[in-house]
Amino acid sequence: MASSPGLNFLIAKYLRGLPNSNLANEFVQSLEQNNLLPSTRNWNGVERQISFSELEQQYAHVPDNHLFHLLENVMSYVEQGIGKRFGSLSTFLLQMDPTCFLENKQKKSSTRKYNMFTTAYHPCKYLSNPTNRNMQIILREREYFGRTLSVKQLPASDLYQRMNMRLKVIAHKASIYCIAFDRTGTYALSGADDFLLKMWHVHTGRLLATFRGHSKEICDIDVNFENTLVASASLDKKVRVWNLKTTKMECVLHGHQSGINATKFSPFCKTDDRWLASVGHDGSICFWKYPIGTTDFEPRPIKFVEKSRAGAQMLCLSFSPGGYFVAAGSSDSVIRVYSFHTYSPLKICELDRHTSVVETLCYSHLTNSFISGSKDGTARIWRYEQQTWRAIVLNYNDDSDK
Repeated sequence: MASSPGLNFLIAKYLRGLPNSNLANEFVQSLEQNNLLPSTRNWNGVERQISFSELEQQYAHVPDNHLFHLLENVMSYVEQGIGKRFGSLSTFLLQMDPTCFLENKQKKSSTRKYNMFTTAYHPCKYLSNPTNRNMQIILREREYFGRTLSVKQLPASDLYQRMNMRLKVIAHKASIYCIAFDRTGTYALSGADDFLLKMWHVHTGRLLATFRGHSKEICDIDVNFENTLVASASLDKKVRVWNLKTTKMECVLHGHQSGINATKFSPFCKTDDRWLASVGHDGSICFWKYPIGTTDFEPRPIKFVEKSRAGAQMLCLSFSPGGYFVAAGSSDSVIRVYSFHTYSPLKICELDRHTSVVETLCYSHLTNSFISGSKDGTARIWRYEQQTWRAIVLNYNDDSDK
């Protein structure tokens, strides 16, 4: 007979609330001996069973009579569906036909599951989704929520094989190394080695604006979360901030002594101030603060010089979803993590597990973890657990994993 670890825990909680505590203790002991409680994995990926005391601490908000109230709600639901009253919970459990509401369950659309899932993560109630949903929207929602949706909602595996090029535009006179969408997905921005930043309409391919001002190659582009500003970083040592609506250049930020590799707007929004960060060839990371709704950037950034040796460069950075953390990778194989818990950037640690250049970083959309990629042939998933950063190694050079 199949057993549910979650149900076993609720039964044990219910028995704990009864006068005879010995029965509950014997049941809990039996669950732990037979591995019938939920399991988890440690940072090495080794599976272990969670003890009953750990579950009680993790679900301290669950009362002892939680299972009883759940069954009462199920009884009320069944009574409404079949038009029959059972009178008491005992009568319901003994006389209920397990298939009495199976038909109603089969009629529910798979989009109902998605509706309930999004409601659990957001305070508002989402409207039910149509059956012929746009695949682009589905994939975008999967990326934002960070979890895999129902297989029925995902596009067919042969969808990508049937895709064709919609539009080809000769956009620049030199190589293009950075592109970005605005927050609505209506406009695309491209930065190139011809020193120009251009904005395009996604659906028509029409050139809407050309941003001129950089004197060297453009290395990175980012749009702020209010969808009003776009920042461009260049090898001319400057970050230029443009108004996305008027296409006017609002300000030029000076803080680096050499070319800039990457720039990112922070999603941090606990105060009325916003932040823009950049990393460069000079081995430094700069944080510029500005009030929301304005372009009054502070002329002098908060700067951390992380040049551990001659020639060391800061190459990439990524903010956590809430903006409380930012991780930056460098050519000296070290990842540096900064915190905004004091509403101002502060370096909290250095992670030196990689043995070569850290070229890319990306924070998870759902949890406080990020992944790093290095020239040493490994990727590492970092998580903050028990007051320390732990990493799971993804080694593509290890033949045993193939």
